[in-house]
Amino acid sequence: MDNFAVFMQDVRKDYDEAERLYRKALELDPRNSITMGNFAVFMQDVRKEYDEAEGLYRKALELDPNAALTTANFALFMQEVRKDYDEAERLYRKALELDPNYALATRNFALFMQNVRKDYDEAEGLYRKALELDPNDAVTTANFALFMTTVRKDHDEAERFFRKALELDPNKAFATRNFALFMKDVRKNSKEAERLDRRADLLDAV
Repeated sequence: MDNFAVFMQDVRKDYDEAERLYRKALELDPRNSITMGNFAVFMQDVRKEYDEAEGLYRKALELDPNAALTTANFALFMQEVRKDYDEAERLYRKALELDPNYALATRNFALFMQNVRKDYDEAEGLYRKALELDPNDAVTTANFALFMTTVRKDHDEAERFFRKALELDPNKAFATRNFALFMKDVRKNSKEAERLDRRADLLDAV
């Protein structure tokens, strides 16, 4: 039933039915930590019911303290919703202790260390680790390109990663837009910047 709830949420976008299925699944199996963690994400991202979402995260982690996925999702919740950065960092570190090969959590922690803690050395290490774990992740590749140009000022390396990101996913509007800015402001190539901007506009319109 949990899988069908996720299907109704992510594929059908039938949020009322998804919520009904999540609640029914937890009524039938109130100790299912995976369902509870998925429902927490639903209540956070879809319903914006943050108090219920937090309660679900905490209950899920009581049931399974070693769930790296729920721990990492709760870290992102504490960062973006509660702005409790100390708790977010603790949870990120715990998630990566539980699963050191968790590429998505590594990427999110890299962004946290870059944008919140301003610890650029650790952020770079985390980006590189995330790319070792998943070298075909266009989002991480584009984020690292942005890091290299804005923080490290290593523009040649940044351009290499921008180009790689768009090789991996030519339809990534975020990467295309940022590469356009890079070509305009850093490379002073207005023609290429305009081409990329037009491409990004088309992708945003889809």
